[in-house]
Amino acid sequence: MIPLAIHLRTLFQGGGYQTNVYHANDSSFYNRGETELAFGYDSYQDIQIISDEDRCWGDDYNIADCDDVYEAITGGDRFLSYVVAISTHMPYVVSDDELDVSSSITSLEGRYEAFLSRHSQIDASDEEQVYQAFAMMTDDFVGRLIERMEEDGRLDDTVILFLSDHYSYSLDGTPTDSSLIDIQNIPCFIYSKDIEGQAVEKVCSNLDLLPTITNLFGIETDTKFMGNDIFDDEEGIAYLPSGDWITDRCLYFDGNVVESYDDEVTEEYIDEINKKVLTQIRIGNLIDYSRYYKGK
Repeated sequence: MIPLAIHLRTLFQGGGYQTNVYHANDSSFYNRGETELAFGYDSYQDIQIISDEDRCWGDDYNIADCDDVYEAITGGDRFLSYVVAISTHMPYVVSDDELDVSSSITSLEGRYEAFLSRHSQIDASDEEQVYQAFAMMTDDFVGRLIERMEEDGRLDDTVILFLSDHYSYSLDGTPTDSSLIDIQNIPCFIYSKDIEGQAVEKVCSNLDLLPTITNLFGIETDTKFMGNDIFDDEEGIAYLPSGDWITDRCLYFDGNVVESYDDEVTEEYIDEINKKVLTQIRIGNLIDYSRYYKGK
């Protein structure tokens, strides 16, 4: 997620875009006030400072309806706004004792009251139900943002990239075996008014998003990408540093084909993908060691 955000910033700044990060947290949290600038963004902006309305930074659902925040995120002719949502973050269970506790984001009391007022069917003592409710908040925020930008005429030349940077790692303990690669399947969509809606069925990874966005915007660059354009004809592939991988044909984990989706999975095919994955991992390590992207 972080490398993606860094390289998107680089590509768009080269095209004259203003690039800013927005999050409902003080700049000292994860030292974002320094790290986002070190990543090359023009600024890190705390939503709590932009707006004095508690509802704007305690619940993602309200962000698009807070005028000051909305104008900051969508204002300007050319902008790349990296908005870090907060709703689906822990804790996912509330008790009488916890209601008086404050987090670095906002008070738990206000946070839980916000979602319960809209989702009264949710059992606040059920961890999984609360997690789902918070995810619904984020969904509602994206929907309202698209709706308001369309009302203002700002959606015609805007692309929205939505993705999660991790799975729900607090639920049901630590995953084991091949489920480790399954749970990397995170939400992602790209919205553009001039693109016909479609579901991409092939395997994709975060590495594929950079070349995809670059091509969608028609940005010319000499940067070499590790992934492929999601809309090209290449076979989809995603892999982990462990060397485990998944393609459109099968899931390979710990030296074995765990699941097969194609009768044509042969030993030659397995060897071919293993070599490709190991090569990509080595190249990735060399990129890190050589600081290839510095200055790009």
